[in-house]
Amino acid sequence: MIAKDICNALFWLIILLFFSWWIAVLSFPFYIILSILANCLGSLKSLSDFFLHGVQFPAKCSANMVKMNAYDSF
Repeated sequence: MIAKDICNALFWLIILLFFSWWIAVLSFPFYIILSILANCLGSLKSLSDFFLHGVQFPAKCSANMVKMNAYDSF
């Protein structure tokens, strides 16, 4: 059981270091622009929320790593 938890934590660490930072860096400029425009154009709200999830992805990866959640908890 503990080996499985360690493997899950390592999986989330790898995702955090190699993928999530890039997703967040590429998402934040679009989120900033769309979050401002979403107040004027309500149809952009869902697109703004999509990029917000990209910005929050490193936090989600680190939380899953600390909790040693399985990889299917995206």
